[in-house]
Amino acid sequence: MVGPGTQETGEIAERFILASVAWLAFGSVLAIYFTLKPVIGLGGPIGVGGPLKFAHAHSLLIGFVGMMIFGVAYRMLPLPPLLATGGLYSVDLARYHFYLANGALIGLVAAAVALTAAFDSTVWRYALALFGLLEAAAMFLFVYNIYRTVGLRSAELPFGGPGGPGPR
Repeated sequence: MVGPGTQETGEIAERFILASVAWLAFGSVLAIYFTLKPVIGLGGPIGVGGPLKFAHAHSLLIGFVGMMIFGVAYRMLPLPPLLATGGLYSVDLARYHFYLANGALIGLVAAAVALTAAFDSTVWRYALALFGLLEAAAMFLFVYNIYRTVGLRSAELPFGGPGGPGPR
């Protein structure tokens, strides 16, 4: 039995996974840059921080790891064997989550790169803060959607849901 929106949810999951791989490639390019930086005479040791390291860390942690987790979660959680009710609470929220999370991360990384490229201005600092808040909003869309899918629905099931109190 296929739950409501399972095909659409699968497409969203695939988008998140493909985005994850793209973020991994981008983060790997930055890692190569940091490795070669002292060798090709761009100055500074490998461990020097700054906005570019911020961009590197966020592209890998939110971009690669986060997007992969979102993709796998959207692929696995709506399946009927895991939830008696089947289906994701809102496919539209998952879609908004995809665009907001990736758009905000692109903005966050771009603002950090702009700060690195000697455009250190108040405008880029505010942009960094704005895109960070948008990224947080995307995370909360995911939390809400998953909570409504798993948390509330399992509470509606007899005996508190699978594995809940009651006869076994």
